[in-house]
Amino acid sequence: MKILVVEDDAEIRTLIAYFLKKEKYEVEICDNGLDALKLVTKFKPELIVLDLMLPNLDGTSFTDILRTMHATHGTPFIL
Repeated sequence: MKILVVEDDAEIRTLIAYFLKKEKYEVEICDNGLDALKLVTKFKPELIVLDLMLPNLDGTSFTDILRTMHATHGTPFIL
């Protein structure tokens, strides 16, 4: 399973990614909403772990934009 972790706190982001990779998930990480939007189209995650308070584009706006993108229709989020 491909999981995108979007978290601006480096320690939290690294910790989440570490434990997901340890369980054999394919993980990409990102520290802000705008870069995460670009990464979604390239990585095509099956799950997004998302912080609400992000720089450049907050988590709520990110989910609103992502829901309008046809390629990610139905992708689940953990906020």
